[in-house]
Amino acid sequence: HRQKLPACGRRRWEMRLLAIAPSMQRRPNLALQKRSFLHSLAVHPRNLLVELKGGILTLTLNRPSQRNALSSPLMESIAAALTAPESIENARVVVLSAEAPAFSAGHDLSELREAAHLDDCTREERLRAIFARCEAMVAAVREMPVPVIAAVGGAAHAAGCQLAASCDIVVADRSRASFAVPGLKIGVFCHTPAVALVRALGGGAAGARRAARMLYTGEAITAIDAEHIGLVHELAEEGCAEQAAMRLAAKIASASGSQVRAGKASLRASSGASTVEEAYAIASEAMVQAVGRHADGIEGISAFLEKRPPTWTSEGLLFVDNVDGPHERMLAALTVAKAEASTQRADSESSATRFSRR
Repeated sequence: HRQKLPACGRRRWEMRLLAIAPSMQRRPNLALQKRSFLHSLAVHPRNLLVELKGGILTLTLNRPSQRNALSSPLMESIAAALTAPESIENARVVVLSAEAPAFSAGHDLSELREAAHLDDCTREERLRAIFARCEAMVAAVREMPVPVIAAVGGAAHAAGCQLAASCDIVVADRSRASFAVPGLKIGVFCHTPAVALVRALGGGAAGARRAARMLYTGEAITAIDAEHIGLVHELAEEGCAEQAAMRLAAKIASASGSQVRAGKASLRASSGASTVEEAYAIASEAMVQAVGRHADGIEGISAFLEKRPPTWTSEGLLFVDNVDGPHERMLAALTVAKAEASTQRADSESSATRFSRR
């Protein structure tokens, strides 16, 4: 029966089998390891399937009958899986996917309605707790030290669109995927999804302008349209979004793990800089660290010049001070570079002010 499935569907079938009947697996040890990993993450196995293999951490939303609505337990599970020590230490890349038919329809509306009908003393407290869990979930995606790839094989609506837009890379099924922030259709503007959507579309006034039609009409756009506006990075053939995402993940996982982490840290820091000079100061310091303090930087350059495949180290750090690891060292260096750039900018502005007064 397994042989009749298309290549892109075999892995999903295997993961479903693991969730439904672990005892049927031919390799029970792997199933036991997976259950142990889930238990250590305090994850709800029925809501979220977790697999860590070959440096690729795969999280699969598993509420298909509810269109993978983001209930509080599911949001807690996603955040727990991404912030667990096992994930932070061993993952080189993350793939976030979902059981068909939808990627995620957004918040669990029944949970919101239940909270809205509570008495005045507890209503807002309960609602704040729900949205705090959502904020923690997208923060875990955003702050994960390695790239997070969303494999969108169906509808990514409301908070589901927010989740996908928070990822570093979005791969979408060209035929089945759609993106929408339809809150106004049910009387609630999508305030929190708008934050992630606007940032994904460039941020600031330009990002808000690109997101305006989606937010004010609630209309869904296709994956092709989402690619045109910059929300989607790659279109996959029908039924193969997860397969395409896994191909990208394998490419990232084959690179130097320490340099991928350093790259995400510097990209976030430089993109958040207030001036281009500050961004270049951050990026220049990152390059110094990459070549001067990371063994993988030296190894990669040497391998290229010697026309041979590189051999990456487990950590990549060449010289160690009083810092826990390469990611922490990079963050410390970027913080110093950003502070120095800010000081230089303040000095320049002060000098310009004094000159103008003269």
